[in-house]
Amino acid sequence: SNTYRLDRIKTLFKLLKNIPQIVITTPEGLTRNIVNKDKLKRSVINLKVNDIYNRDQLIKHLISRGYQKVSIVDVPGTFSVRGSIIDIFAINNEEPIRIDFFDDEIESVRKFDVSTQRSIASLKETYIYPFYDVLYDEEEKELIKIRLIENLGLNQKTLNICDQIDNYKNLDQLYLYIPFIDPNNQLLT
Repeated sequence: SNTYRLDRIKTLFKLLKNIPQIVITTPEGLTRNIVNKDKLKRSVINLKVNDIYNRDQLIKHLISRGYQKVSIVDVPGTFSVRGSIIDIFAINNEEPIRIDFFDDEIESVRKFDVSTQRSIASLKETYIYPFYDVLYDEEEKELIKIRLIENLGLNQKTLNICDQIDNYKNLDQLYLYIPFIDPNNQLLT
């Protein structure tokens, strides 16, 4: 469920930041492989006013981190694009944010109200956590597919998994293949 997924990602980042907490989980949750800590830390997108950040690259980064493109942002894990403006409802924020670009420069970062879609506060910077803990980028896709085929064989199931890897689809189910996606994966414990 989305609630479980959101709680899982938030918990992982709290653990990375050494924030004390009580975690209640199942044996499967405790022994589940995750990408290595450095990759998880690098997956956070940091956006600051006046920084240069390619708008199209931001869209690719959001998609590769599990965010869904929608027409109007109203739930966590979604983003929308209207010209030079990208609205993002990051899972680590209470309100969505609106990034306004001038070419490749971030002109403004603002929180906005979901119901009115109006800005409510300006920010100097924001962080966007990934929506899933299955993390890889465009450059890694071919190596992942090679590892999958070498280990699982060339069959329809493997080809379907490769297609999911190519299109960032069913990321919530791809955690089973973390050892092929990130050979440096580790147990959460």
